Amino acid sequence: MSQIKSRQRKEATFKKGVERPQIQGENSIHWKGGKPKCVDCGKQLAKYKSVRCGDCSSIARRGVYHMSDELKERLRQISINRQTSDETREKISKSLTTYFVENEHSSIGTHPTEETRKKQSDAKKGKPSNRKGVPQSQAGAENHWNWKGGLPKCINCGKQLSRRKGIRCDECNRHFEDSRRRLSEAHKGLMKGESNPRWKGGVATLNELIRNSFENEQWRKFIFERDDFRCQMCGDNKGGNLHANHIVKFSVIKERNNIKTLEEAINCGDFWDTNNGITLCKSCHISKVTGHEEKWESFFNLTLRGFILDANTWLIN
Repeated sequence: MSQIKSRQRKEATFKKGVERPQIQGENSIHWKGGKPKCVDCGKQLAKYKSVRCGDCSSIARRGVYHMSDELKERLRQISINRQTSDETREKISKSLTTYFVENEHSSIGTHPTEETRKKQSDAKKGKPSNRKGVPQSQAGAENHWNWKGGLPKCINCGKQLSRRKGIRCDECNRHFEDSRRRLSEAHKGLMKGESNPRWKGGVATLNELIRNSFENEQWRKFIFERDDFRCQMCGDNKGGNLHANHIVKFSVIKERNNIKTLEEAINCGDFWDTNNGITLCKSCHISKVTGHEEKWESFFNLTLRGFILDANTWLIN
């Protein structure tokens, strides 16, 4: 009811045909000056939260090279009007000079007299300069709070190096490499065979000599190529995972033919019989065949003849 009565009271104060007073814009009690003006050119803006007009914003973002000639000329006139006059500059200079003189900054804004210069010169005479002979890059280096000793020195001659990660100078490094080379040449052959302190008479080296021989490499290459570089049990064909396995054990052939030297092994045809070899992967060779070679001989022989067999269902009795 109070709101209705107040509205009726306001309407009663104005008669028909009489215009009401304007309370918008500058006549409003909440007037705050209207929309802002551009901080650069003074043009009135269309938004309350803006600070520059569209032309001045393009200047601030991209530079004057993207502006039109008309806008460049207008900005030039604005900058001319904003230049400080000579009178204002002189006032600023005097005020700064007065400030520094009053606060005992005598070296700023004033020049020392001839008497003062002579006193300063006499005080420095006879004293060595603390920067004489010191390169500009190293001046005061040892007095720096983060000084860590500078560049390292050669561990042999003590000469300062030119880089931080070095341990020897170039001359000492050449002598060091020559010494290593001479020692290497002097020790060649001294730790091989019977000269080695761990020599045991050559018992375990015959198998290594046979397996590292040229004939064994040729035999392995033929087995792999014949089986298309694929395990004949599981079909694995990963490189570096295949073995050329003897169907009749290597040790059985060696014992049966009474092999004692490498020459006897090379002349033994059972070692290099291609029908006595088959390709296996490392997993099948170690987990399935090793220790059960005799039980797998028939499986391998049938596989080489062309029979398709399943190794998983092959019974080991």
